[in-house]
Amino acid sequence: MDLPIQCYNYVTINDSTRLSSYGESSFDDTTLFPRAGSISYVRFVSPGGTQILGTPTYGSRCGTRYSIYIDTSNTPYPSSVGETVNATACGYYGGNLCYASNMITITNCSTYYIFGLTAPPFSSPSRYCTVDLPSQCYSYRSINDSTRSISNLVNGTACDQSLFTSSNISAPTYVRFISSNGAIYNYAPGGSNMCGTSLPGWTNSTFPTNPGDTVNAIVCYQYLTRSCYVSNTITITNCDSFYVFGLTKPPRCPARYCTG
Repeated sequence: MDLPIQCYNYVTINDSTRLSSYGESSFDDTTLFPRAGSISYVRFVSPGGTQILGTPTYGSRCGTRYSIYIDTSNTPYPSSVGETVNATACGYYGGNLCYASNMITITNCSTYYIFGLTAPPFSSPSRYCTVDLPSQCYSYRSINDSTRSISNLVNGTACDQSLFTSSNISAPTYVRFISSNGAIYNYAPGGSNMCGTSLPGWTNSTFPTNPGDTVNAIVCYQYLTRSCYVSNTITITNCDSFYVFGLTKPPRCPARYCTG
């Protein structure tokens, strides 16, 4: 497949001071990138982050005063190889999530993204923030199945044992749930016969708040009034604008991971 020319002709930036975990400084992109009407094509690489942050940072981070992020709630990263999308880059200030903005482009170059950047729309030091995400944020199985919703009260015998066969937490199946809110249900269901099964799986573990972080979590399966009749361990990774779950084999059938 022929990729767009920017997938081969770009500037590489590896700068850990751009990471969202880095504090305030005076680095400034308003002089590094051109104003509207021209574009600089950039590839961000580790350990300085591999893509621009998809959620706002509250306060001065990323080595600057005004940190710039991509509003991925309106424009997701392109999912098809060779695809380019226009995206809104926002700067947070004074409680306004998008106090000032500018348009950029994002190109999916198969194993990495290329960003077509212009200067941020601030007169004071401002900068594109980056995040360094683990490999499961790029390599996962998407599941879009509305029957997994906690609101599906139809009795069933669906079981995930044949779908997720590894019992080793170090070798799970990485999954991104697309339906419902994209996450395993985070409260006790309050009964059986939900999500198309009689043993609905849920977790009360705390989801990781920092992009790139991964935590171990316990999934419980409710049976009648027993909220944690059986359980197993999974992982949850914060991939900035979504979560990826490292799923292991449920301990018995019919048990199923529920979303909601």
